[in-house]
Amino acid sequence: MVRGTFIAVNDIIKRDDFNNDNYIDISYTDSHSSSLVINMRNLSKGFSHSVSESVGYLTYPNALAIGHLNNDTYKDIALTNYYTDYLTICFGSGDGKFERKKHLTTNRLRYSRSIALADINHDLVDDIIVSNSDHNTISVFINRGDGNFHDEKLSYLLTDFSPEHIVLGDLDDDDEVDIVISFEFGNKLIISFGNGLGYFSETNHLYLEDSSDILAIELSDLNSDHHSDILIVQREPYTLTIVYGCSDRSFHREKIFSIRKSVSMAWLDIQFINEDHFCHASFEIINKSLEYGAPSKIMSIALVHFNNDDHIDLFFFLRNPFDILFYPGSKEEILYGREIFNGRNFIWVNYIAVSNFNNDNYIDLSYVDSQKGDLVIRIGNGAASFGDPVSYSIGNLTCPTAFAIGHLNNDNYTDIAVINYHAELLSIFFGLGNGKFAPEKHLETKRLTFSRSIVLADINNDSIDDIIVSNSDNNTISVFMNRGDGKFHDEKVSYLLTEYSAEHIALGDLNGDNEVDIVISYEFGNRLTISFGNGSGYFNVMNHLYLQVSSDILTIELCDLNSDNHLDILIVQPKPYTFTVLYGYGDGDFHHKKIFSPDSDVSMAWINVADINKDSCKDIVLVDRETQTPRIFMNKCLCSHNKTIETNTLTLH
Repeated sequence: MVRGTFIAVNDIIKRDDFNNDNYIDISYTDSHSSSLVINMRNLSKGFSHSVSESVGYLTYPNALAIGHLNNDTYKDIALTNYYTDYLTICFGSGDGKFERKKHLTTNRLRYSRSIALADINHDLVDDIIVSNSDHNTISVFINRGDGNFHDEKLSYLLTDFSPEHIVLGDLDDDDEVDIVISFEFGNKLIISFGNGLGYFSETNHLYLEDSSDILAIELSDLNSDHHSDILIVQREPYTLTIVYGCSDRSFHREKIFSIRKSVSMAWLDIQFINEDHFCHASFEIINKSLEYGAPSKIMSIALVHFNNDDHIDLFFFLRNPFDILFYPGSKEEILYGREIFNGRNFIWVNYIAVSNFNNDNYIDLSYVDSQKGDLVIRIGNGAASFGDPVSYSIGNLTCPTAFAIGHLNNDNYTDIAVINYHAELLSIFFGLGNGKFAPEKHLETKRLTFSRSIVLADINNDSIDDIIVSNSDNNTISVFMNRGDGKFHDEKVSYLLTEYSAEHIALGDLNGDNEVDIVISYEFGNRLTISFGNGSGYFNVMNHLYLQVSSDILTIELCDLNSDNHLDILIVQPKPYTFTVLYGYGDGDFHHKKIFSPDSDVSMAWINVADINKDSCKDIVLVDRETQTPRIFMNKCLCSHNKTIETNTLTLH
């Protein structure tokens, strides 16, 4: 800390970890010397190391915001300068220094009071939002993704008072950034709802009960209803008010604290005092190009450790003709691939999966040939190649379409269950542990017709897998409870009570009761059905959830993206091409978050989840049929490290 020197510190002091040592550092602006000051903290000496970065002579920096403003993973800082018409951006280098700076000039930026950073347009990089008191506007600078910005976008507030404070968040659950604005004088808030384009055109005026000026505002979900609430401090009388959000653009006011005295200034801070808080995963998008050429007619993708190096490898499975392309993992922008084999014959492969069938720690390949009615196994040799195909007959005209891999008897060997689109039966192949399988066993049922998806899971907690199937002909879910020896109880049927055909299913514990729950998507429409299991094999209570994007659902996955030990739902939709995460709260409720949505449509896309860089956080690979470019969403693991707890104490007399 600097002692014995005059500095003019403004109201805005921000805390963050600027040098990646997991200790909180402090940043503020010194308007007297026109500098950005960083106080670095270490465990033994406290805030002992100060770094000062000049902003410019007589600029009078008065507010700052912290975020990610280019395509690295280091923290950057954007500052407003009260007496100039430009912003200053200080790009962090990850060591606590901000030596690279740039000015963002505009003739409209004058007497700026507040600045905030947020991802306005869903491209995973922060944009800049500034309030200007000279002409009562909000300026938005959309980031190009590399620290350069598009032309300023202006929203006019149409009010007589100068904007003072701004806070940003999603106030109406449409996954777009909205803004709350308070003013230098008066008891009015303006709430304006964003559209993802950088403009705030629809404004709503909200007048508080007390008529005095507003000193501070914040956004937080105080009542755990998954909607943002507005916290407001006023001057005279000294009052704390909460405006509770209701997601439909309506609000309910409640005065929390008020004493019969006036104050000249007050500060408001919100921190979790325990570790049960909620955090969104943050991603860095890496686009890879394919040296071998764009694979056409993609059927599926897979991420596996295949060639015994430290990188996750990528497989493309193609049809017409059936082919496999192998791209070894690499940090390079270009992935250099090769053809594993080319059948050069027409093989109608609907589903493909990888596993280790002979316990040699090498990846093996399995798929179904729907035309011949065969299950096909190819054993891997650990050298990025496979042995000759071994076929297991299911039967002509059965049209096997999908299968699931697990343990269906008590021998600990890997087994396979296959659904047949044109037959009222399941085909079960029990593994022998050496890469071979016993002849097919039939599991017949009159209700299994036109089945689309199959999953294996331990429904009744007896440590052996049961079989769950979705049937599109009668819109049902069939469950076959395992007796423990590879034989099954009679089928249990749950009715979906919907006009659309069930397409994809995913299973996991979504509400923390240690029972298997199910998520179902449909052939058409933007609806998911979530049903919570009770261990009996029935899914009786169907909860329907409609996505914000109205197009069909291409694929769903379950995994824990934000390291809170609760399963999240990953969803890909085609029109527009959208990747959405429903973050689970662990109680059966979810929060929508749109992750990626370019201005394009696709006909098909695939998603796969793996820890690519071995940091214990789930990363994502997304591939679509049109661009055929792997997009890698590298999880920054910000949630798993966000453990700082701070408190503010307020004593009342």
